[in-house]
Amino acid sequence: MALPQTGVSLTTRERPDEYKRVTMADLMTQTNYLNPDVELIAEINTPESFETFAEV
Repeated sequence: MALPQTGVSLTTRERPDEYKRVTMADLMTQTNYLNPDVELIAEINTPESFETFAEV
């Protein structure tokens, strides 16, 4: 019997207002609260997002 697969898709969002902005660091921090077995980062397309990924 196969285990059900579940997932959550999260996306960064650039906004002029800081309180509406969602960064890669925000997403990775919140993802850790979900206690995942696996984290898959599908796209790192800017130097800033790579730096955030490396730090986390």
